[in-house]
Order: sequence, then C-alpha cells, then structure tokens
Amino acid sequence: MRLLPLLLAFSASGGNAACSGTFDGVAGTYSIQCIDDMDVFTCNSGKINASLSATPGDTAVFDRATYVHGIWFGSSCLGSGHAYFISASIPFFNCPDVVPPPTVPTVPTVPTVPTVPTVPTVPTVPTTTPKAPEIPPCNCAYTDAGEELDLASPVSFCADKVQMLQCDGRISVMNGADFAEYDSVSCSNGLWSGIGCDGVPEAFNTASVTVKCETKETKEPPRCPQIPESTEGLKYIGTVNGMQRYTCEGDELAKHIVLGDTTLHAKYIECNATSYHVTSDEELAVIEIDTTVAPFDQIVCRDYGKIAPACSIPTYKNAFLHNGKLECLKGTFLNSVSYKIASQPTAIFSARADQNSLSNAICTENGWTITGTSQIGVKVYYFECNETPKKAGKCGELDIARRSVQHSPIGTNYYCWGALLTEGALRLEAITPSGQVYSGFRFQCVPNMTTGSGDWKLTGIDPVTGGFSVTIPPGSKLSCKPFQTPVFPPVPTSCPLIPVEGGSAGFKRWTCIESTLKIDLEFRADRGGRQPVHAAYIEVYNSTTFQFVTSAGWTSTLPEKIISSISCEDMGSKHRGCSDPVGNGGIRKGNKYKCLKGFYLHTVYWRDATGAVQSYDAGLTDSKELKCKKKGWTVKGTKLKNLDLFHVYCHEAHPAFQADGCFVDENGYAQIDAEFHTLKYDKHRKHFTCYKGESLGYTLGGVRTYGCGKKLYCGTNAITNAREWQWSLMDGTEKEVIPLGAKMNCF
Repeated sequence: MRLLPLLLAFSASGGNAACSGTFDGVAGTYSIQCIDDMDVFTCNSGKINASLSATPGDTAVFDRATYVHGIWFGSSCLGSGHAYFISASIPFFNCPDVVPPPTVPTVPTVPTVPTVPTVPTVPTVPTTTPKAPEIPPCNCAYTDAGEELDLASPVSFCADKVQMLQCDGRISVMNGADFAEYDSVSCSNGLWSGIGCDGVPEAFNTASVTVKCETKETKEPPRCPQIPESTEGLKYIGTVNGMQRYTCEGDELAKHIVLGDTTLHAKYIECNATSYHVTSDEELAVIEIDTTVAPFDQIVCRDYGKIAPACSIPTYKNAFLHNGKLECLKGTFLNSVSYKIASQPTAIFSARADQNSLSNAICTENGWTITGTSQIGVKVYYFECNETPKKAGKCGELDIARRSVQHSPIGTNYYCWGALLTEGALRLEAITPSGQVYSGFRFQCVPNMTTGSGDWKLTGIDPVTGGFSVTIPPGSKLSCKPFQTPVFPPVPTSCPLIPVEGGSAGFKRWTCIESTLKIDLEFRADRGGRQPVHAAYIEVYNSTTFQFVTSAGWTSTLPEKIISSISCEDMGSKHRGCSDPVGNGGIRKGNKYKCLKGFYLHTVYWRDATGAVQSYDAGLTDSKELKCKKKGWTVKGTKLKNLDLFHVYCHEAHPAFQADGCFVDENGYAQIDAEFHTLKYDKHRKHFTCYKGESLGYTLGGVRTYGCGKKLYCGTNAITNAREWQWSLMDGTEKEVIPLGAKMNCF
C-alpha cells in the first residue's frame, strides 16, 4: 500500500462515538478533538504509528492524524511540512505507551420487559425539506497573490470531490491583513479550510481565498540516474517511501521521449537508483518503466490544456490531448484504455482493441467517455497507443514505414490518417516485391479458406473501371503518400499536422500536435523574398485561400504569398496566460519571443478587453523582444504588459524597408550590396550591426575590409548634404564612407 502526499482520497464508512472519522482500532492511549466536521487524532505520548494497509509492517509515523472531508491524513511539524494522505480507508493507530490490560466482559442480567399495550399510531404528515443548490466540486475560486511576484503557482487538483491547493513547500493564505502559513489548503462544498503545522484544522468559511507559494525551495537530492541531465521544467517536490518525486508546474505533464518518437505523458515521476515509474494525477495508474532497455532521450514539460474538473488526468503513451480529447499519434493505434467507475471505486477495468472498436476518449462534464464502448463518466487512468504492427492475423509480414500507416485490430484494417472510406482517400500505396504499385484506401488481412492462412487485400476505386480489390503478396512495402492540397505543399504523413474542429465559417482548420506550425512563405520573387511564419492554426477556404489563427482564435491574413513548406516546430512550454500569436520572422523559445537572425522587431499587435486592435511601433523605444508572464505578454523596454497578442511582426533587416534615402539614388540604382540576412538591425537607433561573435565588414575588388565594433547606417555627407552609407564606432567616432560597389557582410 502506498503513502500519498495530498493526492489520493478514500471514503470511510461507519463512525466513532465522538467524531465522524472511522479507524480500525487503537493500541495505547490517545486523544481526539472534534472541531466542526474535522477530527484531530493524537497519541497521549509519542508519535502515531499508523497502518497503511493490512500488510504487516506497512506503517508510517506522524505527529497527528486528521480526518477532514472523508479523508484521513498524517502530518508532522518537522521535515517538509507536507500532509500525507493515509491510503487505508480505515487505518489502525498504534500509540507507543502501555496498552491498557484486557478486561473480561461480564454478562449483564437481562431484566424482564413488561408488556406495553399497543397504542394506535397517529399518521404523520410528510414534510418537505428545501434542498440546497448543489455546489459543483473542485470549482472553488482562489487568487494567486504570487503571480505579481513571479512566485511558483500553486497546483490545484481534485481528490474525491475535494479541491486541493499544493505548493512545493508550504502555502500561505491571506488571513485578515496578513498571510499565514498552512500545511494544506482545501475546499469542500464551496468553502475553504486549512490545516496548520500544529495539525489543528481551521475553517475559513469563505468561497474564495488569496494564496501564495513560499519562495523556500525543497532541497533536491542528486537526480535519479534515469532522468537525462537536460530536462525542461521538471521540479523535485519531495521523497515518498524512498522514491524521489518530480512533477511539472501547473497544468503541465512530463513528456518522456524515447527512441526518437515514442512518448509517454504523466503527472508525476517517482524514482530511485534502481526503479522508475510514472503516475496519473489521482495515483490511479502506476506504470513501471524499465529504462535499461531504452533510456529516455528527453523529458520536457508540456501543457495539456484545460479540461473539466470531473476528468482525471491520465497517463498516456504515444497519444496527445487536445481540447479535452485523447487520440493516438499518427502511425499508432489505441490498444487499451484502463479506467475506474464510480460504483466500484476499487476495481480496475480495461477496454481492449481486440474486443472494441476503440478510437479515442473525450472529456465531458461528468468524466471521460471512451468512444467505441458504453463507458461514460469514468476515470481514465491509462491510455495506451502502440505502434502499427507489420504483421496481422494469418498474413505474412509487410514492410511498413514507421509512423505512416494507421491500424485497426478488429478486421485487421490498415489505412491512412483520417482517410478510411472518405473522399479523396486514395493515398494508401502498396509496392510489391516485383515493383508493381497500387493505390487504394484500405488494406486488410482476409482469411484464405483454401490454404487456412490469410491474404493481404488492397481495396480502392479505379477512376475508369470503378471499385477493385487486389491481392498483395507479403513483403510488400506499405505507406501513405504525402498529404497535399492546392494550398499546401506535400506534407509527409509523419508530420504531426492534424485537422481539428473550430474553423471559421467555410474554413478548415489545421494544427500541430504539441508544437507550433511553421510555414515558409514566398513573396517578391524578384528579390527572392522568403519569410517564416509561426501560428497555432492555419485555416484553408475552398482550397485556395489561407489565413493564420492564434490560440485565442484571432485571425491574420498575409495576401499575395505562397506557402513553400509546412512543418511543426517545438518551441517549449510557456505560461498559460500567454496566447500563441501569429509571428512573422520571429520565434518563441519558452517564455521569450525574439526575431530570427536577419529580422528585427517592427510592430506588435494585440486585442484589448473590448476586442479592439491595438498596436505598438517597436522603433519608439529600445524594444527587441517580448516576454511571457503569468497574465500575458510584456514588451521589454516598455510599460506594456498583460497583452493578448495576436500578431508580432519582425521585418527583414533590409534597407529597402527604411525610408532614409540611402538604398537607391535619384536614378533608382541601389547604392549598396549586402548579405542583409546576416545583419542585425536596430530600429530604434536606425543602424546595422552584427550578431554576437561576428564582425561587420565589406568586400571591394576582392579585398575585404573589417570594421570590428562598428555600426552601418545611412548618414549625411558633411559637404554635399547628400545621404550616403557610412560606418563608425558605436560612439560615432572614426566615421567613414562606404565606397560604392562595396558588399557588406558579417564575418
């Protein structure tokens, strides 16, 4: 039996004569206090040795045990200050003092009860008690006062309809005019309460509280050997039963990456020198992992998005969670879903692909619905997607490109992503060992009644003769041809680009799985113009027009441009309070947004509280990047903060964009030649420099001249007052004219 810190809640039955908390029994003398609906159990001397299960020796020692909201947990004033749930619904408490000697019960004499004449009963008039409105569980309001101080946010989670707030260390609650420290803070039936270090419960009797996490960090021991040295966002939160526990902040999961593209998402990691396992948010799934077979390439924290409070956060393998919907990655199939139901809370059930037509799981206000089964309102704790097999039924092995072809165990079907029996789905390609090529929409292992084995059959539609079915020999190569539309260039099947719901009227929307769309646009073919754009979504209308969409749903159009390539780029996690804007010529890395090399920050657009568009010219101040904070974006170098960004425009560092009179002369001839994609432009100061580690220079007549520490700008000739290209040191000294015909570059 496990001992779980503030994560697992069990219901208790029965009752104690004095308090509502139930326990199996007590050895030794003890005291119990009843405060409202909270009970505090302590030994008269020494600490409590609490049983965690029926297994001998499965115990833990606490200063006190508290029963609140149907939950027993233990706490101590020393150590990390955490309160721990006792994972036995009816525990046994052992107090370390002299056990009272057993007494021999005496059998009392039973007196004769005289017969009482029957009194006719008076019928009672039924009364109706008004029913109070039901308060939704785990939906209590709280304010994080640590946001303005850039402190870590408390983690809010649900345990048996009780909302818990947890920090890495202790949590402080505004009590009057000051903050007071507590071991734990919880909300039940719409009202908040807390447990102090002394173990005494305190009912705040308020529907909303103001809290903050203390800055004191839990000292982390040396990391488990299974965790890669480079991890993004993973935090140590304590040690449980000899296992070091790690998690990601807020609504993020630890994404494990192994063998390049196999993924596993989990809320908690527990490990020591020899063991490693992951768990879901309510400790429903404990998945043991043998890291000696395939060590992790990477562990990063990724946001899974908001879901209904009734839905558990499951552990999931080779899957993604988007808008409350769990699906398998391309080239994998849903093998099994493990879950629990409310009527049998201790039983574990499993829906398997060889018995059900499984496809996904959808979060509703009542819990998870497992598509392909009759299960609704359940707690999903493990969602397992496996690689598409190269062999199925009694048919021979195929040559299948990894992460390319979809599979359904029932009927042994193979098909392309979202393409089974749909229009335009003839993308499944089979190449036989002899070189023959066939295209269809379904590949299936069909039993051969003559041989007793199986035959591979490819089904498709010929544009001339109509439907066909052809036998394909084992050893054939099976793949999905790249997806393509009149707007999109060919998109490889392995690219995690997927269609999603929610597009604008008449538009079809696409996004990337746990990453951001990267689109290379071509424009001004005469100048070889190309510009990278990042966006949360891209929408296509009638296969001819496209537009970009932010994570908040704001659209941006970039006319007269052609998409040359589409890919997905992982930019790391950020605070949820920041939108994913459409970005031209820049890139977000974690909580920072910067312009790419050869681009400079030009204009920032956002929507105010009324939805009106606002903008900022980055040339007005020394603004070169943006930072994501908990309540929104800030523009560094300005007082602009908490912005709902929808477009960030980085221009090319090219003098053609600068109205300064230096790019062309009066006859329209260019006055300078340069590799401008290597230059760094400062819009505020209106000069060019180079990036760190590089030096400005020009080449003329095969001779290269360096200008270490210099800047390039459009200046004025002191004699003729004509505009001309000049360079100088950063303080303006050692000014020189750039000779005509020279080619500028950074070296």
